[in-house]
Amino acid sequence: MLLVNATLSQSSTVHSASTSLFSSFLSSAFNGVSIAGIIILALFLYISYKFLKVLYTTVIFAVLGALFPIFADKFLNASIPLNLHTIISFAIMSVVIYLIYLLLKMTKFVLKIVKFIIKIILLPFKIMWKILKAIFGSGKKDSKNKNS
Repeated sequence: MLLVNATLSQSSTVHSASTSLFSSFLSSAFNGVSIAGIIILALFLYISYKFLKVLYTTVIFAVLGALFPIFADKFLNASIPLNLHTIISFAIMSVVIYLIYLLLKMTKFVLKIVKFIIKIILLPFKIMWKILKAIFGSGKKDSKNKNS
């Protein structure tokens, strides 16, 4: 029994020591850093990640665009001259096409947000219209009752 109490006592001592070590680490790591600083750091990391992802994809598109004239000449029997100017031109064209795609994708995203905001702004008017319609009727005359 004494061994169990000693083990429990030792376990709680280790737990309290690790807890105090963790809390002292947190207090020293975030000493003088506000919540806004942590949010800005998280935003910076997210934006950096997205930027590097776009940069990586752009490089892949440039390489694929540079390889296209070689592929077209060898496998499609196209009469594309294989010189440095042609290879660079195709690489630039592929990057421009990718950047246009990104621009259209961002435009679609922004328009979705604008549409959502407009829906929220117009929601009270839509509700009032339904209430007024329910109170005063639809305003349409019934053609069957008119002919009778």
